[in-house]
Amino acid sequence: MRYETVLGMLEAISVGDALGMPTEFMGRKEIARRFGFVDRLIEPAESKLHKNLPFASVTDDTEQVLWLLGRYLEEGIDADVTARCLLSWVRETKADERGYIGPTSLKALAAIEAGVSPLAAGRGGNTCGGLMRTPAAVLGYAGRGGIAGTAGGEEGLAKAIIASCTPTHYSSAALEAAVAFGFALDAAAAGATMDEVMEAALRGAEVGAAETEDDFPSPSSLSRLRLLLEQAPRWKCPQEAMAFLHDTLGSGLPSWETCPAVFGIFLHAGADTWLAVRMGASLGGDTDTIAAMAGALCAAFAGEGRLPREIVTTVTEKNRLDLGATARKVAGGRT
Repeated sequence: MRYETVLGMLEAISVGDALGMPTEFMGRKEIARRFGFVDRLIEPAESKLHKNLPFASVTDDTEQVLWLLGRYLEEGIDADVTARCLLSWVRETKADERGYIGPTSLKALAAIEAGVSPLAAGRGGNTCGGLMRTPAAVLGYAGRGGIAGTAGGEEGLAKAIIASCTPTHYSSAALEAAVAFGFALDAAAAGATMDEVMEAALRGAEVGAAETEDDFPSPSSLSRLRLLLEQAPRWKCPQEAMAFLHDTLGSGLPSWETCPAVFGIFLHAGADTWLAVRMGASLGGDTDTIAAMAGALCAAFAGEGRLPREIVTTVTEKNRLDLGATARKVAGGRT
């Protein structure tokens, strides 16, 4: 992948995370009433969940991607590497004490520490934590020389994405969402058209759902993506898109809500990464994850970040992020 594309994706993840952190788990109407259409970094004191965090803080969405990506580039991508890295992340960042590790991941990692195999601890986990760390698998796979491309060349990428999910989110629902997002992210970064990106997402959803035979009675991300392809052309403005996503499909923790929310924003925003992260932060529900992942997909599609530089600088400096160094490792000299 090109350096500019990788850097844009990482910037979008961190900015979307920080922009959506204060509005997390507010409703869409409450966000509109209090903040309007979010276009600025909001003080955590205004939030429901994260009053303890400093201004412009990122959360697990950014930290897990960066920690895992670094480890994947060094050691390769498998479930054991994922589990060891996440345990180190929790210990060193005290993510559990700071209140931004998801309940599914927290439970599974506690089980692994107690001796449960990483191949078993995540069975049944169906929230969005798997989708959330998918960019680490996609970028790690690319950085280690993996080439997915179009249909038929995606087997290795699918294995990498599944390995990033397995210790905490090994269920058909979570894998359906994560592989859909991963295939789309890879296609977008390779210069695919929007139609081709969505075709990749549909293929990924089928691959992910077929990985395990569990029978949890959840909605299908694949079916919801098909519904979005029908509905998105009717949206005349971001507010219409957000109303459908929040009010009809939901925008909470379950993977079958987060995944369609990310793709619904992508279908409306396209290459406008700044619009995507603002929509995610304004949507309601799991706003930081949705803003971060929608931003990453739009940045991949655009081939660069296209975000306000003052906000990028504030987020990276406040969180001491050297995204350029990470992007260079992934790109390996490609510009």
